[in-house]
Amino acid sequence: MTSTDRSATLALLVAAALTACGPASGDTAGDTDTDATAGDTDTTTVDMPTTAASEGPTGEPDDTDTDTTGEAPPELVCAGASWATPVEPGEFLGVAADSRGHAIGFGTSQTSLTFPDALIVDVGPDGVPVHSIGAGAPGEYDSVGGSGVDGDDNVYALVNEGFTTDDGLDARFWLRKFDTGGALVGELDLGTASQGVRPYDLAVAPDGSVVITSLDPVDHDVVTRRGPDFAVLWEVNAPALHVHAVNAASTSVALRSRDGVVKLGADGQTEWDIDWPLWNPGAADLDDLGNVVVAGTAEAGAPLSVARFDPDGTLAWETKFTLRNQFDEIADVAVNAAGTVAVAGYTQTDGWKAFALRLDAAGEIVAQHHCDQPESRGEAIAIDEAGRMFLAGILFQDGAENLAYVAAFD
Repeated sequence: MTSTDRSATLALLVAAALTACGPASGDTAGDTDTDATAGDTDTTTVDMPTTAASEGPTGEPDDTDTDTTGEAPPELVCAGASWATPVEPGEFLGVAADSRGHAIGFGTSQTSLTFPDALIVDVGPDGVPVHSIGAGAPGEYDSVGGSGVDGDDNVYALVNEGFTTDDGLDARFWLRKFDTGGALVGELDLGTASQGVRPYDLAVAPDGSVVITSLDPVDHDVVTRRGPDFAVLWEVNAPALHVHAVNAASTSVALRSRDGVVKLGADGQTEWDIDWPLWNPGAADLDDLGNVVVAGTAEAGAPLSVARFDPDGTLAWETKFTLRNQFDEIADVAVNAAGTVAVAGYTQTDGWKAFALRLDAAGEIVAQHHCDQPESRGEAIAIDEAGRMFLAGILFQDGAENLAYVAAFD
């Protein structure tokens, strides 16, 4: 799951939902040589395939084709990519890998002429979009606040549907489950922002149980685990606790504000809590054995850091590095059963440039992939059991709509 700042996420649910504008390019920093040298240097460019028609909330195809420009899409140039696919106007802030070798991108579809809409796209092993899932209500101001897939490749999304009332703006939150064909097979109404309920992230276990992190009316975090039938199994009230992932043993990893990492047992009780400074929001994941990986930056301008903790909380290793300059940022991290770690983020050298890194089980950087053309950000990453990494994020275009993209690295 991506580690975007939750205040920005919640703002999108209500206030920004009425502002129809794509992300703009960020400030740039001066060019410097990369300090890391490992990894692929071959460059692959892939033309965007035609995107299939999207599907409605019940799995029925929508009438609207996602290709509205009639113009050839840009090429996303990523070193060592098997393929790189710009999908449609908008942004991906989450990505999941399923057992079929597919990548599922999650985010928001947005153009200068439309309101935000929840965006979920199934991209096949060859980089060709298979179908889109209509997760939100047509005509509403929708976004996906959290996402994932289970062991049967069902797709889950925390959908935020913004709407207007006589008193102003509000948002209703839904937990929705879709099968591999995109058909809606389950949903749960989680309430509205005006009722004091503000879910903002979702972690999905292989058995179909989920962990939802929400804010209560006084901005304290509430962590709720629900079974495959969406019934509540346990709930924990904890200030500044954000669950990032849950494994097959129902163990969860959470980040505590910007200064700690916490492991929760299957009953929601704290197994260990370790101080670990994270200047940016940071990201975390864990494997089915309970090994935890954490990635981020300790303070502004500090080197990037990826660390692994053993199941008992013992620090196994920490790798610190700088890719291009002090403006490098990590957005997401993922780990597979082999202990291979995937990291997503972006540098700020002559504009934003997305990157994906691969670390082995000992914490050594064995490959790095930079997307140098055009300007882009890596917002989310997933890694499957075969070791294929899927990077997702935003591709920026001068004078045109920004695009959500997915790239694959073997």
